[in-house]
Amino acid sequence: MADTPFFIAFDVAAVVLLGIWLHKLFSPTHHVYRQHRWRIAILVALAVSAGVIVFVLRQWASFDVVDAPFYIVGYMALGLVWITLAAGLLARFTDIRFQQDVRERNNFAAAVAIGGMLIGNAIAYAGGNIGDGPGFYVVIFAALLSTFAVYAAVWLVAQTSDGEERITIDHDVGAAVRLGAVAIGVGIIAGRGAAGDWISVQATLRDFVAVAWPALLFVVAAIVHERATPPTYAGDGFLRSAIFATLFIGTATAYVAAYGSW
Repeated sequence: MADTPFFIAFDVAAVVLLGIWLHKLFSPTHHVYRQHRWRIAILVALAVSAGVIVFVLRQWASFDVVDAPFYIVGYMALGLVWITLAAGLLARFTDIRFQQDVRERNNFAAAVAIGGMLIGNAIAYAGGNIGDGPGFYVVIFAALLSTFAVYAAVWLVAQTSDGEERITIDHDVGAAVRLGAVAIGVGIIAGRGAAGDWISVQATLRDFVAVAWPALLFVVAAIVHERATPPTYAGDGFLRSAIFATLFIGTATAYVAAYGSW
């Protein structure tokens, strides 16, 4: 198999990154109280992300992948590398940092936001694996499209509101839930847009735009809601945020279900 060295490289990189994640999650910090919350939040997000990717690979990946443990492990490894790099870069764009905000400041809200970005990027990556194709390079191309959509959505919400300041300065969990919901909801739509059997670059781009364009409406709705939502400490903000997240993700899921299979 000509692509074997690439998948071995993915496996090695994933093992290294997993070790880094575990070190960051379980190594002590100078905080004494309530630090378990952010550790659990990130660990759950990683577990959910891995579960989503493995489920998609076993159910809807290319015909030569679904029953091949070597490729399942390889694409799962690539997924771990993908979501680590994608969520890390996105966190930098939104100025919500794991080391500075979560570990050093014991910021549970920042952990929730980063967890949402991990899951959203995992769903976007998983969508790029759906359908038959000639190799991992077409998976990367399709996943880049869906991941870029998640990037753009979260960045636009962060740039047009004070959500980042609420999360990093005020430790506003409600704002983190809303931002995480945007990443997950857009990831669902964009992941579906990236799904399908490979035909050509042009066909993939055309199909992606045809399916994923409603994500723009979702982002506009998220921005309007974010600008109109008071901080958590100003009222019953968390309940409002939980309702928004449920409706946002639920509507995105319903849209994908109604659109039908690829």
